[in-house]
Amino acid sequence: MLELFVIYIDPNRRNEVLAPNSEGGNKTTKRKGWSIETVGICTKGKYKRDSLLQIQRFQISHLLYYRSEGKNINISIIKATPKHTKEISEICSTGWRQTVEGIYNEEYQLENVEYWYNHQRIDEDIKKGVYTHVAMIDDKVVGTIGGTITEPGISEIYVFYIDEMYRYKGIGTKLLDAFTKEHTNNGATEQYVSIEEGNKLGTPFYVSRGFRQLSENKRYWRQIVD
Repeated sequence: MLELFVIYIDPNRRNEVLAPNSEGGNKTTKRKGWSIETVGICTKGKYKRDSLLQIQRFQISHLLYYRSEGKNINISIIKATPKHTKEISEICSTGWRQTVEGIYNEEYQLENVEYWYNHQRIDEDIKKGVYTHVAMIDDKVVGTIGGTITEPGISEIYVFYIDEMYRYKGIGTKLLDAFTKEHTNNGATEQYVSIEEGNKLGTPFYVSRGFRQLSENKRYWRQIVD
């Protein structure tokens, strides 16, 4: 029998979890400072993270829970087109603001989002090939990646965000793989990305995929073709 439960992640020790009991779960108290990370499905006490689809949000006893329809997630990576403009704008605007939270003031964040992620600019950048791929679950855009070959042999990632509702499900890896394959097919042998200092979302992901910091700045690099 499958049981739905909510996982709370300790922000200081991310391997620690707190789950409601199997009798409805609404008696569990959310610890101060903890955030809801994801939902899981429990089979005989074992947690399975990647077996969810069609997650719906609803409120129970002042705690935010999620409900799944119990299907497997079907992720597809496709080329970005202008019809994805609105969803790309929303994902990038939210994602960028999350990475710089506590670093830049609210006024600067709003100005930056309006400059880089307005619909007109994104539409134009899609047509130019800057936004290369989107991740889809059913008809919903849940992530995007973009960049260009800036000079012969050099792949540069400009933008890369996943909808916070769908993180930690392998979507970022699929997007990066598709992006990298396209660039290696066009002659790229090295890949670069700039990461904001203190970006706790992006830095661990890139490092785990072989990126290394070049010096005491925002630039990270990896070899993608030997």
